[in-house]
Amino acid sequence: MGLFSWLKQSLRGHDPHDRGIRPFSLDGNGSSAPAQRPARSGTGRHAAQHSPSRAQPEPLSDNTTLPSSRHRPSGAHASASPAHTIVLSRLGEPFLVPYRVRHSARARRLGLRINAQGLEVVLPQRSRLPEADIARAIREHETWVIAKLAVWQQRAEARDARRPRYTDGGEIPLLGQTLTLRTQPHSEHRRSQVRQMGTELWISGPAARDDAQLKSAVQAWLKKQARPLFLERMQPYTARLGRAPSSVSLNSARTRWGSCSRDGSIRLNWRLIQYDTPLIDYVIAHELAHLVELNHSPRFWAQLEALMPDYRVHQKRLANTPDVLVED
Repeated sequence: MGLFSWLKQSLRGHDPHDRGIRPFSLDGNGSSAPAQRPARSGTGRHAAQHSPSRAQPEPLSDNTTLPSSRHRPSGAHASASPAHTIVLSRLGEPFLVPYRVRHSARARRLGLRINAQGLEVVLPQRSRLPEADIARAIREHETWVIAKLAVWQQRAEARDARRPRYTDGGEIPLLGQTLTLRTQPHSEHRRSQVRQMGTELWISGPAARDDAQLKSAVQAWLKKQARPLFLERMQPYTARLGRAPSSVSLNSARTRWGSCSRDGSIRLNWRLIQYDTPLIDYVIAHELAHLVELNHSPRFWAQLEALMPDYRVHQKRLANTPDVLVED
């Protein structure tokens, strides 16, 4: 499939509002989600803030961060309108693209954002910019918009291809490798058991007879592997830093890989166990650096570089890694 073949909508000779035309949508409904500010310092999947205008749009950017872009409005500071649509074109091909309009107290002028949920127009809180002006701003950047939507569509396809399948014969990732699930539904075990044998993960007992229980049992096994591994990977960095966290715990956060609190406690997403160790090490080093600098100032990045000189390589890899593992 070509880069834009998934976007093509043949609008020639049709009314754009005709029900027979299937508008482009990353998630099937063209929805879009506003941004959320992180509550604490950590390795999260933050969205860059964009300030929007009535005249020239802000410099355009997508929400490519660590590694996902699910965001919510911050209380009364942001509001989103129902989806609109606009016809854009590339190389003579028309596309029906949905977009949402969000008003933000932080915005100073019109801005365009694209994330996993699609195209979003951000306006100042009290702006009543006519839809025609909004459409004009979008069309001025339609090449950029279509290209970025294509990038996000490719990421969505990559997520689907890598999505864990919790069923007999399904595959799940562990430390960057693949484990094949094997079930023994007729075993006499009264309690579910999970054991790894090479590149296979064998499940017996009740969990082998029900996919929901199978998923629960496998994830419980992954969490059990995660904690001792994370503590082991942390030791060289705490020695180099000269300090250790007050506590280390696991969580199932959907918006960040790790976090560090003012009391020195660190939380790590158990799903990191599914990635290779360099990415795990990056998140660990990132959170440990927050023990010294609980922010993302230049001093923080200097501290992180002292702990992990090549952190930028792993930061970029994590940012470009499909976030399917946190959506299962």
